[in-house]
This record gives sequence, C-alpha cells and structure tokens, in this order.
Amino acid sequence: MDILFVCTGNICRSPMAEAIFEDRLARGWPALYALVRAGSAGTSAVAGSRVTETAVQAMDLRGLDVSRHRARPLEPDLARSAFLIVTMAREHLLFVERMGEGLAEKSFTLPYLASLHDEAMLRLGKRRAENEWEIRARMTALRDWLAHGREGSREGEAEMMTSDIIDPIGGSLETYLTVADTIEEALEKLMPMLFGPAEENV
Repeated sequence: MDILFVCTGNICRSPMAEAIFEDRLARGWPALYALVRAGSAGTSAVAGSRVTETAVQAMDLRGLDVSRHRARPLEPDLARSAFLIVTMAREHLLFVERMGEGLAEKSFTLPYLASLHDEAMLRLGKRRAENEWEIRARMTALRDWLAHGREGSREGEAEMMTSDIIDPIGGSLETYLTVADTIEEALEKLMPMLFGPAEENV
C-alpha cells in the first residue's frame, strides 16, 4: 500500500511528512510497517535536489534523518501507483487533478483529512487493521466515503485553504519546527483513520 505525500519542491514539507509518518507507523503500528510504503514527490521538484539544511536540522531535533532524501518530480505513473495521495496544500491538489483521470478520487490535502478525524472514526470504527487486506479495506472505505461526500465538488477543501501547510523554504529553524509540528498534529489524526488505533500512545 503506497501513500504519497506531495508538496512543491519535495525538499521541505513532503519529506518531513514522509519521515514523521514512517516513524509514527513503526512505533504505533509495528505489525503494519512492512505493509505500507510512504513516499514523497514535488509538483515542481528538480530531480536529485537535496532537502534543505534547515529541514535536516528540524528533523534531527526529532531524532529523524532526512539528509539522504533526494527530490523527485511528481509524474503520472507515480501518482497512479499510489493508493492515497496526501498534499500539503490545495495548489498541489489541483496539480494532481490535472494530471489524469481517476487521480482526484484518491487525492486530498492533509489539513482537510485531519479535519474529518472524528466523523471518520465513527464511520470506520476503532478496530485496528492487522494485515494488508484489512488495511486495504479500511483505506478503501475511507476513500470511497470521502469521494462520495465530495459529490463532484471541492467545497470541503476550499474551506480548508486558510489552513494549508505553509512552505517554510527560506524560513528560520523555528518556522520549520512549527511546520513539522503542524504536519505531525495532522498525521496524529490521519493515521488512526487509515489503520485504526495505535498499539501504544505515540
């Protein structure tokens, strides 16, 4: 099961989201770690670009290493191979939509997904997924519910535009840490939606 995080240059937000996601998955859902692959890409990425030094510092303070990450552009084949596409801002969502048919149904902004946590947990239940089949069933149910509720519009995401995760490029370490906190807070809500409750308080 592939989950793809998308930002602009793939050198700040999406690599941080990928690293935080993988760390939380390993600690909270260790039985599922080998079954879920996280990746990231950028709508305007220059292939091979390094993560910004400030992003490396921000993640290092969390005990995470993103220094080896290299940027990759978001291309149609990559988008199609992902089961779920999670973008950092609405501009990235619109970019994905224009890439091809069928991509809109599995693409959502991270803030928008996080905002639906309470309702999603009521609909999906609190039983933890334990294998690939159960992950797929839970994520498919979530995706179908979101797509159905959308009813051909983007009103929900439009309402969340003010809470797009800001691009910290060129900002201070404090700015990067704030962005990382925002990403982590959103993932704290998204991951139980995808997998059910964690095995421990992560």
